[in-house]
Amino acid sequence: MKTTPPKPAGFHDDWWKLRWMVVFVLVLTAGYWWLTARILLPDPLPADGSALVSTNNTASGLRGQFGDMFGGLNALFSGLAFAGVVYALLLQRRDLQQQHDGLQLQREAFEEQVKLAAETASLQALVAQLEQWQRMQNAPNLAGETREKLLAETATLVDELCHQREQLNRRLTKMQMAAQESV
Repeated sequence: MKTTPPKPAGFHDDWWKLRWMVVFVLVLTAGYWWLTARILLPDPLPADGSALVSTNNTASGLRGQFGDMFGGLNALFSGLAFAGVVYALLLQRRDLQQQHDGLQLQREAFEEQVKLAAETASLQALVAQLEQWQRMQNAPNLAGETREKLLAETATLVDELCHQREQLNRRLTKMQMAAQESV
């Protein structure tokens, strides 16, 4: 079953910010056009439309002046483009930080797994040694003193084995809890 990864917490906020930036630029452009066309240059062209078909220098000059008033928007759009680049860099920085944190957690989990594997191997070696001692104890040809010595060593091995198994279980429980918290 294929699952999609969950979206980051600020994902929807970022899209809304971008949409508001676009709306802001459109409103600002429309407002600038309205301000220059209706207030600063109230009637740049004759109402009868003669300037549209005329080769008159005056009408052409008025149209040029009207177009030149929008030259200031170049700086505005350049600034907005720069702000967009900075915003993209900030988003990339946040994503890289999240990746770094994830890799750090992954590395720590791997190191813990290596330690647990080493402890498991030592436990398995102790179990094998214990089994060997038990086979030797059950041998019918052992004398009393040798048998007592083997029993004492077996008891020591059993205690050590139980102690290491408890430690391994505690570490395994901690690791499972840490894995559940990171999810």
